[in-house]
Amino acid sequence: MKTSNNSSDGDYQLVQNEVLYSMTNSYEVLEYLGRGTFGQVVKCWKKGTNEVVAIKILKNHPSYARQGQIEVSILSRLGQENADQFNLVKAYEVFTHKNHTCLVFEMLEQNLYDYLKQQKFSPLPLKAIRPIIQQVLVALAKLKQLGLIHADTKPENIMLLDPQRQPFKVKLIDFGSASPVEKAIQSTYLQSRYYRAIEILLGLPFNESIDMWSLGCVMAELFLGWPLYPGSSEYDQIRYISQTQGLPSQSILQQGQKTSRFFFFNNYQWKLKTSEQYERETGVKSKEARKFIFKNIDDIQQIHLKQDNISNQQLQAEKLDRHYFVDLLKKMIHLDQHKRITPNQALLHPFITLEHLVDFTNCNNVRQSVQLMEVCNKTPNYHFQQQVRPTNEILVSYPIPPAAYFIPPYQVSAPLFVPVNPTDRPFLINVRQTYSFEIKINYEYLESNMESITNSSIFCWFI
Repeated sequence: MKTSNNSSDGDYQLVQNEVLYSMTNSYEVLEYLGRGTFGQVVKCWKKGTNEVVAIKILKNHPSYARQGQIEVSILSRLGQENADQFNLVKAYEVFTHKNHTCLVFEMLEQNLYDYLKQQKFSPLPLKAIRPIIQQVLVALAKLKQLGLIHADTKPENIMLLDPQRQPFKVKLIDFGSASPVEKAIQSTYLQSRYYRAIEILLGLPFNESIDMWSLGCVMAELFLGWPLYPGSSEYDQIRYISQTQGLPSQSILQQGQKTSRFFFFNNYQWKLKTSEQYERETGVKSKEARKFIFKNIDDIQQIHLKQDNISNQQLQAEKLDRHYFVDLLKKMIHLDQHKRITPNQALLHPFITLEHLVDFTNCNNVRQSVQLMEVCNKTPNYHFQQQVRPTNEILVSYPIPPAAYFIPPYQVSAPLFVPVNPTDRPFLINVRQTYSFEIKINYEYLESNMESITNSSIFCWFI
């Protein structure tokens, strides 16, 4: 077992096989998992059970005490919600062990960064990126509803639950930097640099939209196999953003408390300092760490596009999917936080709903895309009601889905689902403000093809 051996800054000194005691449980330390600014994380066995948990042991240091208290209060609030439903890590209990606050969480398999590292940082296909982003959007939507900012969304804080049995089932973890929106402090050092929103870099007032910026950067990184903006300094971060997306508006720059660090005012407007100018002023040398240098975000569509050994229809579907991927990305990393897309809006974006691919349901890749999205609803809440109706139709009722697709998951001689209205193709229904809806399916077709239908599952997917 790896053990911690650093006592600086108030870290707790772990002993191999040590037992940590709460008021009701005891936890045997099995493995040292890692250290951060806050303290360290260990893998523990909850004695007397078969349960393995992760315990975050905070530093016993005054400078971390306040944030530790905030994290505990936020976890207490989140404990009132359904963590599985909203893709948030479960927190079981908080206790004090030898003057160190200990937070007990469910043990999750692997973080997204380690998964990418294991895959040698190979780019992920859009069909794999989509369910990951959808699930984190659900988590961020819940946090926004609760008035909370996560403030550290990055691959290391997106955990895969079970990569083998449930590919791309994820949860958002680590609320050590989180805060209520009303207590967000301007100019606070927040977010890992690669995923740091422009308003944080410039020292502007901010809200939960900084999390959408971070998730946009994560989304681009999964697609590229490399961070979109891997700045070695805040100046490089600003420089990469400005070269790819243009400068923030003059009004935004005018309001930033840190604008003058990176920009100079000349002829009544703010201009980005050159690398040489910044180095002369600060002594910090600019570096080039980007793998891809884009003139604009739209250029991302052309990266890793394979056109060999692929049907024309498949290529069309891929190009269209890339178009909407980039469209969502641009909305997530909009330079104006007030115009940035919200989590709920993003959940209804075509890239997430697959609305744009409804005409390409015969493409294997599209079918796989739909199937991979099943993980977003591990235990979908639905039921079938079958009735013989005067119009020879089956009534299928579902409770409160915002969107549903009906696509045959296998090859049949004719479409499995034959909508009565309005078209004769696998179809999409968007439901945004209603509590239920009805889907009508041609009963005569089902009756005449009952054998093939019985031997295959009816495929339904909710977002």
